[in-house]
Amino acid sequence: MDQLLSIREVSEKLSVKQSTLRAWVFQRKIPCVRLGRLVRFKQSDLARWLESAGKEQKVVGTMG
Repeated sequence: MDQLLSIREVSEKLSVKQSTLRAWVFQRKIPCVRLGRLVRFKQSDLARWLESAGKEQKVVGTMG
């Protein structure tokens, strides 16, 4: 079973502010699990999300 990470843990791993991460959750830009009012992140979902974000960066970087 995947480990669930808190907003604090993910913000430290990604080097982004917690407020930015909360905004991404609200905008549904990052995969998360809601447990009542708590927001948690599965490590495997984050890994896939980061891979896809990296691929999008490469495609956008080659355009223009």
